[in-house]
Amino acid sequence: MTVMIPPVPLLSAPSSEKQVFKIIRDMPVSEDYYCLHSVGLARHHRKTYGEADFIIISPLGVFCLEVKGGHVVRKDGIWTIGWPGRSYESIEGPFKQAQETIFPLIDEISQRLGKNFKSKTMVGWGVVIPDQPFRDEDPEWSLNVVCDAGGKENFMAYLERLATHTKERESLHKRKYPKLLSPEECRELADCFRGDFNNISRIGDLIGVSQDEITELSKQQYTVLDHTLDPSNPRIKCTGAAGTGKTLIALEAARRLASEGLSVLFLCYNRLLGEHLKTKTIETDGTIHIWSLHQFMRNIIILSGYREDLVDRENRSNDDTELFGSIYPDLFETAGLKGVSDQIIELFDVLIIDEAQDVLYSPTIDVLGILLKQGLEGGRWLFLLDPDLQSEIYGKMDQRVITTIDNYCTANLSLKENFRNPETVVDQICRLTGITKPDCKRKIKSPVEYITYSSRAEQTRKLKSLIIKLLSEKVAASSITILSGSSRNDSSISSNPPEISKKLVWLDSKSINTVDSNCITACSVSAFKGMENEIIILTDLPSPTGTWEKSVAYVGMSRSLVKVYALVDGDFFKFENIGDL
Repeated sequence: MTVMIPPVPLLSAPSSEKQVFKIIRDMPVSEDYYCLHSVGLARHHRKTYGEADFIIISPLGVFCLEVKGGHVVRKDGIWTIGWPGRSYESIEGPFKQAQETIFPLIDEISQRLGKNFKSKTMVGWGVVIPDQPFRDEDPEWSLNVVCDAGGKENFMAYLERLATHTKERESLHKRKYPKLLSPEECRELADCFRGDFNNISRIGDLIGVSQDEITELSKQQYTVLDHTLDPSNPRIKCTGAAGTGKTLIALEAARRLASEGLSVLFLCYNRLLGEHLKTKTIETDGTIHIWSLHQFMRNIIILSGYREDLVDRENRSNDDTELFGSIYPDLFETAGLKGVSDQIIELFDVLIIDEAQDVLYSPTIDVLGILLKQGLEGGRWLFLLDPDLQSEIYGKMDQRVITTIDNYCTANLSLKENFRNPETVVDQICRLTGITKPDCKRKIKSPVEYITYSSRAEQTRKLKSLIIKLLSEKVAASSITILSGSSRNDSSISSNPPEISKKLVWLDSKSINTVDSNCITACSVSAFKGMENEIIILTDLPSPTGTWEKSVAYVGMSRSLVKVYALVDGDFFKFENIGDL
């Protein structure tokens, strides 16, 4: 099979390109064949920016392919392209478009790999018309460069014909090329162009552009906040996917309500996120109480006089699932009722829960209602949640509780704009998981880059090489977070950490407050929920065959502000219908 870069077609690609993508991918060829899909060409000779639908790198040479779906007809010098009712007209036909993509490509090979490499690399062009027979001949083109509906089933024969035609054409200009490029030369060409030919190619530049975008976009999020905190809506459920700004809105809501003299309880599920958010509210007057759920439970249990019982049961339990799933909730229910009855615990004016899909289950939510003035039915609260794939990470959300909450709501809002992730990252998330694509406000071009490995040792070597590359491009160590799809004890980072010049810190509730700019951070995907960083490197990813596995990819990729690198084994993309996602 051909090595595809990216390994799946772009979500926004026309159906004709997706069709050709599958054909090229499934060719029975060696791993010396590479194909880049939808490549931006910044060195285009006539335009400030151009694009090649496909670039095939093979022992036969390098070929730029233009794909035109539907009917392709030229009459009186005007091309009509597409299906009836959805067609467009163009003076510049597909053959001229395809031919002009080779010039910036030749320039790039010369600039990046040197003139000697260029002199032995044959570059050709072709046109693929997959939906109809095309036998029109013209001095402008040869049918040898065309692959139509009749020839697409034997695409390898088309490439061989295209290579022969290109070599004959080049010989007329006294240019001769080796019979075949070596596997090493093919690999060098592919590695050279994996990052696409965008105007912004350095990761450091992307980070700068990203920060400019986020500064502007955050103003729009505050507009959502103003509506969320309308006093006539004291009980609000707000749903939104990853990257829609739920945590930002929750934190700002807490600040504003606290400034009015209200006592605010702010809860999230992850302890790491709770510790991180506490650092964001140092300037407040102490009326915001930020806790992760189980730390808050523990605090209430101890305040209500159940310390000895808690410690005893903690010592006897060797299972975190039992500890967090039954021991804490059971004692929390008993302690909460007693604490309120004995007036040991002061009730809160407002309850805010971020990532509430991990907290909305009984009896926990019932106890939280007891701790809120006027309870869940009549009190003031704001619950922000992602009821879709993020809820699968911990599997806590109870639909019966959601129904009850809906009955109490005075406003049921929805966030549909993604402010965090580059659109190219969101495209990949949607393709892998099948979720509906949100309205993406980030426009930087930064596709997910996959790096394959065959063993844990190879994963570590490639992780080390990637980090060295990023640091050499002046990316700050603190901008890089490595996320594992496994727990800390089972992660490849723990068992075989990469030897790098920067300190590698595994994040937990203690280390998060000691990390400085010289540290690269690491964490499990689940523990990093609700947080973000510029560069995310994913390791130990399970193949996204089931709901939980898809949720890991979803949460991990959606942590990135700028760039996602995913180290995956050879089975990662071998699941049903990936080409159709």
